[in-house]
Amino acid sequence: MLDFAKMPVTTILSAGEQGSRRGMMRKEGAVVGIAVSLITALSLGVAADAALAQSLPAEGRYQCSGAADLNFAVGPGNIYTTAKGRRGTLVIHPGTGNVLFRGAPPHEAYEARYSAGPPPQLSLLEETGGGATSAAAIVCRMQ
Repeated sequence: MLDFAKMPVTTILSAGEQGSRRGMMRKEGAVVGIAVSLITALSLGVAADAALAQSLPAEGRYQCSGAADLNFAVGPGNIYTTAKGRRGTLVIHPGTGNVLFRGAPPHEAYEARYSAGPPPQLSLLEETGGGATSAAAIVCRMQ
């Protein structure tokens, strides 16, 4: 592609060349505009995903109201341990931002919404099938 900015000023362009130069500049401007729009849209999408995502629960022991068999401990990292000593991992669902329990029953039947508190707590949601969830009316608070 010709770089018109580097052409000497003394160059005399014919009427046809001047028109094609203006046309190229318009095309380049349109391409730059489209690129800027695309980059802006992508960065806003990433920001929206970041806003949706939650963090993993703080490390510590969580006591669940109305369901003692669901008490658990978080840590180290994304590992959780049930009251019966079974271990699993906690992950964040990329679409909903919910905390998912993986690998240790009975927690696998639940998703949770995490609130950093104080005190930190998880509100459990039951997976009802087809990706839908409903509130289980169980809240687990850090002790």
